[in-house]
Amino acid sequence: MTGEAASPRPLPDAGATPASARSLSFWHALALAACCVSPLLFPAQWQALWAIWRGDGLRSIGALMPLASLLLCWRAWRGHATPANGVLWGLAPILAALLAVHWVVLPPGLVFWLYASGVVLLFPGPAAWRQAAFPLALLLFVNPVPWFINPLIDLRLQFFDARVAQGFAHLLGIPVQRQTIALAFSHDVGMFVAASCNGLRSAVAMGYLSLMVGHLRGLRWRWHAVFIAVAVLLAYLVNLLRLCCLVLYNWLSLHWPLLQNQEQRADRIIGGCLFLLAAWFLFAGPGFTWLRGERSS
Repeated sequence: MTGEAASPRPLPDAGATPASARSLSFWHALALAACCVSPLLFPAQWQALWAIWRGDGLRSIGALMPLASLLLCWRAWRGHATPANGVLWGLAPILAALLAVHWVVLPPGLVFWLYASGVVLLFPGPAAWRQAAFPLALLLFVNPVPWFINPLIDLRLQFFDARVAQGFAHLLGIPVQRQTIALAFSHDVGMFVAASCNGLRSAVAMGYLSLMVGHLRGLRWRWHAVFIAVAVLLAYLVNLLRLCCLVLYNWLSLHWPLLQNQEQRADRIIGGCLFLLAAWFLFAGPGFTWLRGERSS
């Protein structure tokens, strides 16, 4: 025997990527690629959605859902070294989605969710599906507003907003000649509280933004629901402020005729600035501070 000390084993490199992680990233990339080819498998559904997104400003935010789903899936899987463990029964939801196209009338979002869920179960496996459950659920909202919203809420919001605008006009001393959603302040100056003025678009956009931001910040589901409700309510309040600003603009145009016939441009500028201010308040200002404190608690 010799008295030589045994040489210590080299420590593993902390930056090295395990073989299981390399395999996992491959199967995850394959799953994402398989989801990206869905327009070839479901062309009728994508064409119908494209027509909705282009023709309906209220539902146009649904166009962001597939991209957000892919990006959030990639974020959920990045850096996880859990071995891939795909299951063959992932073929069941894939076949269900393919059969539903020809035999059963299902909403496009449900078809896409079934297909994407099956792809993830088939390749990375159930663990990857649990990690990406929220991003996959976003596919259910490619048509983000149910059909009954328009007849149930849309017109009521228009009349409510018209009454608020009318009351603010009376407060400024402007005589309103009509009591409907078309408010005439004079022969040449007036405003029409149309569907685009009822705040539903901004509320839907703010609601889905808060849904994603709350998920990224790791909010617990109860506080997440409160955050979404606050965002939707804030969007409605901002819209009422926008209408009051338009009334004020029309009042100013009574005294400065150069401002007349520019209501649509003023509406876009006022609405855009107020929406950005509300988004800053929620996601980068006091709302952001509250999110950070809630997550750390």
